[in-house]
Amino acid sequence: MDEQPDLRREKKVKLVARPGETSVFIDAEIDEKGNLLLSGYDIGKAPKEWFGHSDYEYWVVVAASDKERVLSILLGQVAGGQQFRPAGDASEDEKDWALLTVIEKTYGGDLRAVEAFGDLLKANGIGFKFRTY
Repeated sequence: MDEQPDLRREKKVKLVARPGETSVFIDAEIDEKGNLLLSGYDIGKAPKEWFGHSDYEYWVVVAASDKERVLSILLGQVAGGQQFRPAGDASEDEKDWALLTVIEKTYGGDLRAVEAFGDLLKANGIGFKFRTY
């Protein structure tokens, strides 16, 4: 019997990839439990000056049960956002990709993406966890 390749792909989009004296990398992804994560990693001069270490990691986690609410809020804020709205009978995978696409459109290129996303969640009463390392 021939083995079929695993066609599933990681649900992840890159929001920021800025190399430099302080390099900043920020991604949005859906984890294996279905939670939404925005995570950042700064490396270089700024973390060394602020924290005494050359790198700083930080992330926001939104429970899987709140993803549709986040998607609805973001769709209302993105110009032409309704084009990303999944059909009523969309699969979980389709909904996840719609959410990641709208996050990419909203926060792509924003060095403050994780903080701005946290502000959006607070303003709309959506619970989340913020962690640093």
